[in-house]
Amino acid sequence: MSLKKETFNAKKLKIEDYIGKGSMGENNSVYQMQNYVVGLSPARIYLQFAFKNALVPVVTVVGIVAGSLIGGAVLVEQVFVIPGLGAMLVGGVLQKDYPTVQSVALVLTIAVILINLIVDMACLVIDPRTRS
Repeated sequence: MSLKKETFNAKKLKIEDYIGKGSMGENNSVYQMQNYVVGLSPARIYLQFAFKNALVPVVTVVGIVAGSLIGGAVLVEQVFVIPGLGAMLVGGVLQKDYPTVQSVALVLTIAVILINLIVDMACLVIDPRTRS
């Protein structure tokens, strides 16, 4: 079980953590300093202002990684002999079953498009500046 999990997670290497920490580091901006001077607590400033700004790049990277996991599932299913859409896709290619290959490719493409749509909608909810 551990090897399967590491195969899926090999490319990421905690990239979400690095992007999130980098975004939080950028948030020592003028408006946050003004809020601190006004009297807001640092916890409230981070939760109300900095966290929302730092969350947009993290959500975007999570969406990209989720899309790459769908593509990586084909390889993992072949290596570990797990039945699934990836194994069906490879079996269809090897047997030259074009309708199967087209239908599995369509399903995987729709999944990636839906993930991107969900990520875009989440970014719109998180950061209202992107609505215009």
